Amino acid sequence: MEVVGEIMVSVEEGNALCEEVHRAWPEAAMVNLDVGLSIPFLAVPPPLPHATPKPPKRPVEVVIQVWRLIGREQRLLAAWPAWDFERRLQGLRDAHREVVRGTQEDGARWAWRLAREDWWIAAGLSEAPGNASNAEAIPEGTALPAALAAVATGGSEADEAARTA
Repeated sequence: MEVVGEIMVSVEEGNALCEEVHRAWPEAAMVNLDVGLSIPFLAVPPPLPHATPKPPKRPVEVVIQVWRLIGREQRLLAAWPAWDFERRLQGLRDAHREVVRGTQEDGARWAWRLAREDWWIAAGLSEAPGNASNAEAIPEGTALPAALAAVATGGSEADEAARTA
């Protein structure tokens, strides 16, 4: 339980970052982080085909749960190991910086990424914000809300609304 106390401050920081990103770009997924436990139930497989399974020897692990908030519903997206959370939190800090303080184009690109559940599952760790070689373009034909589509195409929200009407 010592690990839970140590990680709570970082989880609260992560929640504050997620909330600020969502306020800046409402199209980004609204997520909430929480601390949980992963408890193994299955027996460890026996080393030989006919040996008797042994009781589980896997320890209970502290995890960071990533919950997607959709209206009044919540859905668990991922459980990140506590030992890896600092690295994932750095990815959130980078995304926050790009969305809140970056250019509109950077903000739109990150808002699009953060709206996708697979980013939260993988925590976007393969991307380096501001690195053109790793920059992910919004795929052609992707249906975007007017605010994101306008930024992605270099126009205004009104231009995009007129174009799609």
